[in-house]
Amino acid sequence: MSKTNTLPQSPFMTIEEVLAVTGYRNRPTLYAQIANGFPAPVALGPLRRNGRASKVAWVRAEIEQWIADRIAAPRHLDRKGQQQPA
Repeated sequence: MSKTNTLPQSPFMTIEEVLAVTGYRNRPTLYAQIANGFPAPVALGPLRRNGRASKVAWVRAEIEQWIADRIAAPRHLDRKGQQQPA
């Protein structure tokens, strides 16, 4: 008999998980997308002297909603990748 994992899924995601589900390749790209509406991480650990959090994570529900929004968004691209007139 194999044991199944019955622990609830964490409400937080690590940067590695976020990169894996979004397809972004690296941290700088991911952080640059925050300016374009991508969900920002939340601070989990204490702040360092520079004012940044020592530990951050993304809220799973926010990432899942962002993905759902991308899937539901209109797709008005032609074969050459140019936007078609509306």
